[in-house]
Amino acid sequence: RARHLHQAVQEVQAKYGGHVPENKKDVQSLKGVGDYTAGAILSLAYGQKEPAVDGNVLRIFARLYDIEENILSTPVKKKVTALVAEQLPDEAPGAFNEALMDLGAMICIPKHPRCPDCPLQELCLAHRAGKECELPIRLVKKKSPVEDITVVVVRKGEQWLIHRRPPTGLLASMWEFPNAQGKGEDGLRAVCQLLAKKGLTLAADDQPVGSLKSVFSHKTWQMTIYEGCITQGKLEEEEDWQWIDCKDYASLPWAGPHGKITAMV
Repeated sequence: RARHLHQAVQEVQAKYGGHVPENKKDVQSLKGVGDYTAGAILSLAYGQKEPAVDGNVLRIFARLYDIEENILSTPVKKKVTALVAEQLPDEAPGAFNEALMDLGAMICIPKHPRCPDCPLQELCLAHRAGKECELPIRLVKKKSPVEDITVVVVRKGEQWLIHRRPPTGLLASMWEFPNAQGKGEDGLRAVCQLLAKKGLTLAADDQPVGSLKSVFSHKTWQMTIYEGCITQGKLEEEEDWQWIDCKDYASLPWAGPHGKITAMV
């Protein structure tokens, strides 16, 4: 944050003559400035009717309006921001935003809110329903597991060896380069074993030509790409294993990130 603040100050000096800009677009363009910081600057410093929604404000409005949805989700943040914007007074919007922050920090606190001391007690839908300790709902998205994948682009002249994925599951029936789970020597060994089952002996370069990261809803592939060639054996072409001309790659339905690999080799 300190580095971002320092860079933002430099931007203000260089682009705006040392004066913090007074419109939302320019403020948000500064390093490290998001929606909340922009709203705080514009409302507190310039008296503009801009909401400043932080965790405290999200918690207050989740209880005030009995929002039984994940307050960390983008739709709920937008909903709360719109609600705050509706409530902002024409006079002293910055004081209003600051009051909400203080209310959340001192009264409408996490887990055990101090409802008897709250000036909004009579308006709070969660308090009426006896749910003030149950709200807000915070669902932190679990990090998806990362799988190391070794890919070898096997070339024979102007041809590539490709494989079609199974007809069901992730990226079903799409084409890919030979690959296997693993990293470094372990990954290369696994690809060699895969091709050995087809009667092929693989010689792969020691150094990768590139890497790719592909994020799916339930997992992440961290892919390392090598080049190689077949030194022994002949592929008996079948439905799921084929040699293709390099120039024909664009006509194939590539399995996700495998289409990007063609630009690396």
